[in-house]
Amino acid sequence: LIFALCTIALFLHIQTAKAQSSSTQNGKPIQVARWITSQFGKGKTPPFSFEYGGMSSRDFLKRCRQTFTQLPSTEDNQVRYIATYTDSQTGLEVECEVTGWTDFGAVEWVLRFENTGTDMTPPISHVQTTDITFLHPTGTPIVHYAEGSNASRTDFAPHERILNMGDTLKMEPRGGRSSDGAFPFFNLQTSEAEG
Repeated sequence: LIFALCTIALFLHIQTAKAQSSSTQNGKPIQVARWITSQFGKGKTPPFSFEYGGMSSRDFLKRCRQTFTQLPSTEDNQVRYIATYTDSQTGLEVECEVTGWTDFGAVEWVLRFENTGTDMTPPISHVQTTDITFLHPTGTPIVHYAEGSNASRTDFAPHERILNMGDTLKMEPRGGRSSDGAFPFFNLQTSEAEG
């Protein structure tokens, strides 16, 4: 039984707090396949997080059997992988399907949880589909995003927000819907991309 399905997270998220993983941005074009393997590859701490029976995913995933497999692409300029983490003690299987587009420098991933055992698993909580800190050497990042749907004339209107040190930008749709009140897809512009 698959008992939870988390939404897609489109590429970048900035946090000022310590995240599950980090990635340095240097202003050069992103090598998508290399970035995916550096973040999701076998033995890596992935850029998502959750708590499992009160244990952080950072600790929990270390005890899991991990596989990381490249999948066939379904379109040009696309790379696909699947990372699977299986806990032999409780039967929880965490699957992360990652898709990258080499021509756009974009990556998305879908996180799924499945109980493959016969007993109930411990509670899963605080799921962060994207829990990553992006570091870049200079400038202030700008987040480009769209408003979600509020059944108004401004539905999906474009926005941009400068993120200064210590700022937080939270995009969380209401009621588990994909875009109710917030649309959690965005692009991050750093100073290197401004010129």
